[in-house]
Amino acid sequence: MTIPTDIDRDAPVIARHEIDINAPLETVWRLQTDVNGWPAWQTDITAARLDGPFEPGNSFTWTSYGFTVTSTIYAVAERARTLWGGAAQGVMGTHEWVYTQTPTGVHVATHESFSGQPVQADVTEMQSALDKSLTDWLGHLKATAESTSPCRPAVCPAGHDDLEGRNNEHYGHQAHKAAAVPRAAMMPRDHSG
Repeated sequence: MTIPTDIDRDAPVIARHEIDINAPLETVWRLQTDVNGWPAWQTDITAARLDGPFEPGNSFTWTSYGFTVTSTIYAVAERARTLWGGAAQGVMGTHEWVYTQTPTGVHVATHESFSGQPVQADVTEMQSALDKSLTDWLGHLKATAESTSPCRPAVCPAGHDDLEGRNNEHYGHQAHKAAAVPRAAMMPRDHSG
């Protein structure tokens, strides 16, 4: 079997969503790659188990929305990208996450493909389920990262170090601006069209 390097761009169901998170990249990365910790902050994930490090070739088993799958990690670019996938009940899913540091935290983009006979049988329902799953995941990730991060880049007081050890004097002047960002600007953006 060839190891995937991307999602299946020819799959009948592809979802693309993204969000801006006002927390350090290290916080977001730690939450995403600590598979065993997912059920603690992901209310839709009831079980998750990775034996060993989060690295290519290792597999983890997890249950989301009552659907259990064993996923294999295909690619990891430290604090930049992850790609994993697995098949269960006739559905092959391949899931990519891309992390980009921004002046106010992290931009997270996620792309996932679904293929297989059950997907072909009901493309509309599968698309809807995948979109919901990804937007829920992004919402949980944002809420957890922002609430557990002792110091978010956009609001760290001058001279305070964030979790990545950076001195944030240049962020201090932006603290008042972060409070004025409309809530809608922080919601997941749908780019599936």
